[in-house]
Amino acid sequence: MTNLSEKQIAQHIKDIEVLGYTHLPGHLAPKTLTDARNRLDEANKETQGSFYPGFTEDRPDDKIVLNLQNKNKLFIDLLGDPVIERIVMPFINDKYYDQLPPDVPNYVLSDYIARVSGEHLPLHIDSWIPVPGHRTWMMQVAIALQDRNEADGCTTLVPASHLSGDYTDRA
Repeated sequence: MTNLSEKQIAQHIKDIEVLGYTHLPGHLAPKTLTDARNRLDEANKETQGSFYPGFTEDRPDDKIVLNLQNKNKLFIDLLGDPVIERIVMPFINDKYYDQLPPDVPNYVLSDYIARVSGEHLPLHIDSWIPVPGHRTWMMQVAIALQDRNEADGCTTLVPASHLSGDYTDRA
C-alpha cells in the first residue's frame, strides 16, 4: 500500500469531481492482491453453480461472487484502506450524520461483487438513477486483481459522463 500526501489525495478527489473517476496504480501491495485472488478463488469454488437472478440467466459465462464482505475479512480490509476511504468520504459520507466524527466513514456498503466477464459488457452506468451535476449517493470502487489492458477490455470510462444526468448512448 502506498502512502499518499494530502496534496495527492486532494488531486484524486479533484479528478473524481472533474472526470468522474481516479486511478491508483500500484497502490495495493502485490501480496495483498495475491491474497485477494486466492480468497476469491476459494469463494468462487464455494458458490460455483449458484443461481443469481438478474446475473446468471443474462450472463451465463461470467464468474460472479456476490457479498464479498461475507466471504473473508480481507475483502473488508480492501475497502477499509485508509487512502480509499479518504478519497471516497467527501462524496458519500452523510454530512448531516453527527454520530461519528467527520473524518470517519459513515456510508453504507451495498453491492460488493467480484466478477470476471465471460463476454464483452455493453456500455452502461452502474448508478441506478443518473443525476446531473456533482451530487451523488453512490460510488463504485473497482480493484483489479490482475493486470488489465485495453485488449482484454477491463473497463471503459467516459470522462465527465457523471455530470450529464443521462443514461449512456448504447447505439
